[in-house]
Amino acid sequence: MFQYKKYLISKTDSFEPTQFPNVVNELNALKKNLTSSGIAYKEDILISYFRKKSLEADWIMANPDLSSLISSGVFSTTHLEALFECSEGNKEFQKQYEKFLRKSLSVSEL
Repeated sequence: MFQYKKYLISKTDSFEPTQFPNVVNELNALKKNLTSSGIAYKEDILISYFRKKSLEADWIMANPDLSSLISSGVFSTTHLEALFECSEGNKEFQKQYEKFLRKSLSVSEL
């Protein structure tokens, strides 16, 4: 049985947030629930989880509350994860996407 990807990303596509409203909605929902702006390794933890569904031991020890929260499945991150998966053949797209995530997650409104 075939597994269909949520997004079709070609090797020449560029990341543009307005083209992925479900990704932006999931990110905004996640940000609303992360009220502390002093979370250690926040961007690295979340991006690693979206990209590989894994977290480094140092990050878990530095911030066990966030690590537990995201690995518990409380937040829906299927679109955030799927965009990394579907863009594996376009490293430039992934760099642009990661830059967008880092900027969005580092905003002081968290």
